[in-house]
Amino acid sequence: MVAQLIEASTRRKAAEMRYFSVSSNRQKDYLVHPYVVEYSDGGLYLRAYVPEYDEVRLFAVERIKKIRITEQSFTPVKAVSDEDFDPSLGLGTAKPERVVLEFSARVAPYVRERVWHQSQRVDELPGGGLRLSLKVSRDWALHGWVLSWGPHVHVTAPATLAQVARFEIDDVDTRSMPTSNAAPAMVAMSIGACSMAPSPMRPSASRSPGSRSARSASSSSMCRR
Repeated sequence: MVAQLIEASTRRKAAEMRYFSVSSNRQKDYLVHPYVVEYSDGGLYLRAYVPEYDEVRLFAVERIKKIRITEQSFTPVKAVSDEDFDPSLGLGTAKPERVVLEFSARVAPYVRERVWHQSQRVDELPGGGLRLSLKVSRDWALHGWVLSWGPHVHVTAPATLAQVARFEIDDVDTRSMPTSNAAPAMVAMSIGACSMAPSPMRPSASRSPGSRSARSASSSSMCRR
């Protein structure tokens, strides 16, 4: 499957594709112009132009049920480059907006030592915390990254993201409380316990909370960066 997608994108050949859409819970047939295969959060994605909708769309490779390369050649309506991903922390291309986050002193060292996005600005706060300002897309990549810091992050802007983050984190806190059969001590909340899609920042023993994954792969090398 992946080899066929790479071949189609390299040879600039249109492909007939059957794809399962989670949002509509059904399979649909597409004629696509495969542009590039990309990697993000442990999965592969096909970025392709869909003539039927006159737009470039992102398809999860694992949901592609069937693919057939045609002899119909195409010329990309738009070149795909790293700049296409600049507004997002992942693979999104939505219009960027200002996001302001305040981190507690406990996780501030992890945030301070990395460049999360080219637009970021860091301001120190009393008590060892810090404020991180970004101009990024409001997409699942941002949502998952914010939630991965759990109670150690406070969203100050935009208000809609702050409301969602508070609800999600409070929900995890509630579900992480010990039951009557649990140990007396408070059950620790696992930062990043919320399972979002795509959520490119899931911590592990060797990674700090909020670690950002590699996000793209070219059709020729499978790893743009």
